[in-house]
Amino acid sequence: MPNTKNYSTRLRVLDQCLRSGHAYSGKELTDFINRELELRGEPTITSRTTLMDDLLNIENEYHTNIIRKKHGRQTTYQYEDPNFSIFSTELSEDDLLHLSQALNILKRFDGMPEADWVTELSARLNLCMSNHKEVRAAVGFESSMYNKGMEHFTPLFNAIRKKTTVELRYQSFRMAEPQTLIVHPYYLKQYNNRWFLFCCNGDHTNLSNYPLDRILNIRCDQA
Repeated sequence: MPNTKNYSTRLRVLDQCLRSGHAYSGKELTDFINRELELRGEPTITSRTTLMDDLLNIENEYHTNIIRKKHGRQTTYQYEDPNFSIFSTELSEDDLLHLSQALNILKRFDGMPEADWVTELSARLNLCMSNHKEVRAAVGFESSMYNKGMEHFTPLFNAIRKKTTVELRYQSFRMAEPQTLIVHPYYLKQYNNRWFLFCCNGDHTNLSNYPLDRILNIRCDQA
């Protein structure tokens, strides 16, 4: 079991060294790794066991061979196949399944404020998987976004973050006519596939919650 802290960085550096065509000693590999970790402001590795475990894990997980040659008291390391790289191997069925499930989870955030990256990342993952046969998803999630009223989510989220008041045009099922409220929004909560705004009325004394699908219109304080 590899030391997972900084593992992805160590893996990338080792892969570059092992496929460079040059055989590096354990000390040289450790120096290369620590140089990269220092540039990233991350803790360096000090144990030889960490390096040995990483090399063994590369062989076992990516089904490749690393040549070990003794030179006196030193041992050098390089890929048996100089054209091999762990970042150019074909995705396994397990890899595809994990990507598929991760993509489904990420899509739950689609449409949320400051989550535009989800759409871009989803497109990139779909592109990576397009050349592989379809993998059936093993988990299905309900949509995290309730369609009606969700146009108010982002401005309310921003009002909470900026601690500004909001004017709501609101009408519950029991109301014959809508009412106008000035509220101080504090929290957005999803429950039973509906979103609710928790807020205080203008006098700061009563805590109320309003479902977003019953909010007709909002006007945020621009101050």
